[in-house]
Amino acid sequence: MKVGDLVKSALDTERVGIVLEVIPRPQYRKFIYKVLWSAKSPTLPSAVGQAWGHNLRLINEAKR
Repeated sequence: MKVGDLVKSALDTERVGIVLEVIPRPQYRKFIYKVLWSAKSPTLPSAVGQAWGHNLRLINEAKR
């Protein structure tokens, strides 16, 4: 995934969002993605939140 991709949450099927930033986590060999969500999370009262890549599903890739 990259910045601008349209994603949906694998944990909550009603939330979709756009990837704003990709944050490498070398100690885990994974990435955290900062996402602008269509709805607030029940646990985090903000429209922007972080998610691990395995908790996201790609809907549409950004064209560049």
